[in-house]
Amino acid sequence: MRGLRAAAGVVRGPEPPGCADPTPAMALSKGLKVLVKSEGRSVLLESRQREECLLCESGTISALTPEEKEAIKGQYERLQEAYGCLGVLQLKSGNCRLHFLVLVSGCSSVGRILDAEVYKITSTEFCPLQEETKEEERVVALRKILNSGMFYFSWPNAGSQFDLTVRAQNQSDKRCYESGNWFFWLV
Repeated sequence: MRGLRAAAGVVRGPEPPGCADPTPAMALSKGLKVLVKSEGRSVLLESRQREECLLCESGTISALTPEEKEAIKGQYERLQEAYGCLGVLQLKSGNCRLHFLVLVSGCSSVGRILDAEVYKITSTEFCPLQEETKEEERVVALRKILNSGMFYFSWPNAGSQFDLTVRAQNQSDKRCYESGNWFFWLV
């Protein structure tokens, strides 16, 4: 929570009349396409900004080259679009493990830090990575927490290197530019 409080202290509210920021908030489009294979449970995650894509299959995630993606893309159909991907959630359920791709399906701009737009997560989707699964109470509870308006992510404008998950002290030092583990959850 330390990072969220720090970010919340920097985010600006509405400007007084006559003092409007000349740079409008960046409109974020749903830049991720989620494609699913009808037989088995295999998911392709495509980004509009990258030629490569991610393949989530059999409990593993692989990066595919553009050539590999084109070779298998015809086997997949579009499921949905998303603003971002929070990662893969793995839950133990009885004797098996359930995997879900956690996607940001709703967000709103709350301000800017340096040249990066900061967004509040307003809704998420959990895409199962195995055959049909009934929604567990833990998934419902986690979705409720993630959709509570207490989670944020940043999206840098062109040329910006700002990352909300890296401490300000480390962002100025190119040798120490690594994400802090306290921003990532293990469930």
